[in-house]
Amino acid sequence: MFGLEGRNAQSLGYLLIGAMALGFAACVEDAPALSEPAPLVLWIEVDTLRADALGCYGAGLLGPGSPDLTPNLDALAAEGLRFDAAYSTAPWTLPSLASAFTGKWPWDHGTTKLLAKLGQGHVTIAERMQGAGYRTAGVMTNFVATSTYGFDQGFDLWDDSLALGHQGSTSMEATDLLLDQYDELAKGDQPIFLFELLFEPHWRYEAHHDLAPDIDPDSRMPQVEDIAEARRLLASGELSDVELEELRRLYAGEVAQVDASIGKLIDGLKQRGAWEDALVIFTADHGELIGEEGWIGHTKSLSDQLVRVPLIWKLPQGQAWPDARGTRGQVVTTPVSQVDLYSTLLELVGAEPASEHIPSRSFADLLLGGDGAADFEPREDLFLHVDFKPLKSGPDSLVKRAHKWGVVKASDGSKWTVDHLAPGGPKGMLVDPNLDSGEAVDLSAERDELELGEYWRLEGLVPRALGAKSGGEPR
Repeated sequence: MFGLEGRNAQSLGYLLIGAMALGFAACVEDAPALSEPAPLVLWIEVDTLRADALGCYGAGLLGPGSPDLTPNLDALAAEGLRFDAAYSTAPWTLPSLASAFTGKWPWDHGTTKLLAKLGQGHVTIAERMQGAGYRTAGVMTNFVATSTYGFDQGFDLWDDSLALGHQGSTSMEATDLLLDQYDELAKGDQPIFLFELLFEPHWRYEAHHDLAPDIDPDSRMPQVEDIAEARRLLASGELSDVELEELRRLYAGEVAQVDASIGKLIDGLKQRGAWEDALVIFTADHGELIGEEGWIGHTKSLSDQLVRVPLIWKLPQGQAWPDARGTRGQVVTTPVSQVDLYSTLLELVGAEPASEHIPSRSFADLLLGGDGAADFEPREDLFLHVDFKPLKSGPDSLVKRAHKWGVVKASDGSKWTVDHLAPGGPKGMLVDPNLDSGEAVDLSAERDELELGEYWRLEGLVPRALGAKSGGEPR
């Protein structure tokens, strides 16, 4: 991880996140684009994928000796660059994907509520790729991000026919659709931008007995249809440790299924002679809690199981790699935010940089090196946000409600969060960056060690311009 100088104490008025975000708007102008334009840019996003479910990230989900669930993604990581500390902006699909598509923080793009639309006032990455001369195509399998909600902006071809709800594994069918779109666009002579979001391993975890390790065919876990029922069983103590482990194995089978689908896509592009020179981005919109924090699913928390996501880049075959990297298959430990995928991709393809009003900034230097790589300073503050409210009122609607803000500090990996629904008023928590602890450790009692100005800034981690509470006064 790159080292950073300590920050000076901030004044009491330095509480506006919007003002902080403007400080990140400038793009790195001297970072190089690809040496040759990529004839294919492929962006693969997997819904609800924990980083620790992948072999290349340690496969810690099922513990030591777990089977190899992701040979295709592990091979992709060996061919590219794997980011060890990539963060989503939110722990659920809609705000996370909107940030990736627009290069804006959730409070900037405003697409933060269920069934909210991505406004026409945003210029999406697909529109920017069109402006750079690319034909664009996308396949969407999550019902919250279809054309109905504006996510088809900038796509010449778009298919969300598989976005049917919380049941069904559709990644194989989605792969067929994406390859068909490629074949259609390949009839022309323009470069191609492809995007797909694959729904599994989102709940409901479908049973893949040929892929899921050691699932008891007689287990009741594959028969649990409603996630609310699974949560009730967990909260009441009716879910045994064995059954919770089986739930993780069902999830693991879904991960294996999506990996097989990505392998099918890679094979299809290789058969078409399009893989070697492709620029590839692989990531997830968020992760999943499977028993951690007494929860099954996502949206509730800013824990690393939800917001630390896999991120792998593959550069075109002919692209020169930075001397400092030496070979492919290296790991980048510098923390990055998905909000910066937008500007990074634009820079790599030689497109016009993002507007100075867009907070996204490029980290292309981390991929390509160049004159600015040695002096590259990563974003210090990686912001997180969730303001989730169920559409329907019910017995568990308050349980699902979440309103939290957070920031990951790139210099040391620490995470500060503010829970605005905590009993007694907003509560701040400083989280231990040690992922091996298995749970968040509140270090806020040690806040005296923080610089006073830094503490005031973190404790007030909300934009007052949005009318939200300030986060409380220092105590």
